[in-house]
Amino acid sequence: MNNTLRQYSLVQVFITMYCLFPFYFHNIYSIQTFSLYSLALSFVVYTFFYKVRFVSRSGAITILASTTTFLIFLFMSMLINLSSDMTFVYEQVFGFSKQLLLALVPFCLYFSFNSDDINYAVHSILLLFIRAISLYVFISVIFLIPEVRNYWIDIIYFSSDQNKELINSASYYTRFGLQGFSGFRHAILCAIALIFSIYLFMCGYKKIKNYWMSVFLVCIGCFLYGRIAIAVILCITLISLFYLLCKFEKLYFIFIVCLCVGTIACVVYMNIDYIQDSYSLAWIFEPLINFINEGQFTSHSTNDLSSMYIMPNENTMLLGDGKYTNHDGSYYMHTDVGFLRPVFFGGIFFVFFYYMMLILPLILIIKNSGLERRNILTLFLALALIVFELKGESFISFSAIIFSFILIHIICKRLN
Repeated sequence: MNNTLRQYSLVQVFITMYCLFPFYFHNIYSIQTFSLYSLALSFVVYTFFYKVRFVSRSGAITILASTTTFLIFLFMSMLINLSSDMTFVYEQVFGFSKQLLLALVPFCLYFSFNSDDINYAVHSILLLFIRAISLYVFISVIFLIPEVRNYWIDIIYFSSDQNKELINSASYYTRFGLQGFSGFRHAILCAIALIFSIYLFMCGYKKIKNYWMSVFLVCIGCFLYGRIAIAVILCITLISLFYLLCKFEKLYFIFIVCLCVGTIACVVYMNIDYIQDSYSLAWIFEPLINFINEGQFTSHSTNDLSSMYIMPNENTMLLGDGKYTNHDGSYYMHTDVGFLRPVFFGGIFFVFFYYMMLILPLILIIKNSGLERRNILTLFLALALIVFELKGESFISFSAIIFSFILIHIICKRLN
């Protein structure tokens, strides 16, 4: 197997990063938004109409059928509950469409549709996503410098006053990047990038230029943006280590990972007083600090989350309440749990088709794709989605990235 992948310039990496994490300047927000989505739509339409020479009929039918069924159940839920709450449509449907459109741009620009080696083509675009996300993290680290941070705050556009308030919180000091407040979605993308990294490593790509630096930055991003991402990468890493141990592959990698984890734990233990005095570090390592002090691997957010697991009544479980947000803008029933919000909106059958919109096309890839070790990649992504959904609403951000690969699957003949 070829041990090298396509190398991308800094400009190509930056464009991909901007598509994943678009940021706007407050003086030109409207013009910038219109220009961005107009260009993105133009690139995608041009690619699908003028560069694509093949469309998988079964793939296209699967995507259209699952998406159409979901939309039918969406509007049926609203009709049954006589709901006028359109926030689910705005946040979920439109939000997904916008994220997917921008995520497709790097494929349209850089994907090798005519490559003789589909593994090389897909793996190369995976590496591009990893480097784009690591670039965002690198810039976030630079923003830890107060002068640079304050300058950026003065010129960028904030989507809400709440986001601007959050960046001024001492405990959230590290959760800042080019988009301003960088939280749950950024943690999700960092976790996906790390899954891509582990997958490429297990496929034999370990000598790629700057590969390990990108992986290191992605790991830092998991610590900066959301502790749930740390839990995800620990789960994925443990499964990877177990798999490699059973296969007697890359035993040195197992040693390095154990050494790194042990070193981090020792450093935290030896400097626990200093870390507790720092709001940001205390927030990042709160579960580990609580484990050292109290013997419980918990945090303040996990305690709050436990109160948000609310059991719907029978009628709500079946048909939903047709409500996604309250009049004050807060989420209905004040729950952050990812899978519960659509349950309260449309009921259990609605939730089934909500998730099938991604799962059915993904099953198609598992069956027909020629990608090596695709079952491992699918397992890692499924596990990550489950963990994130237990914490918060991650399905849309997750699906937008994965769906871009699914669409490439149905228009690339060599994948079949």
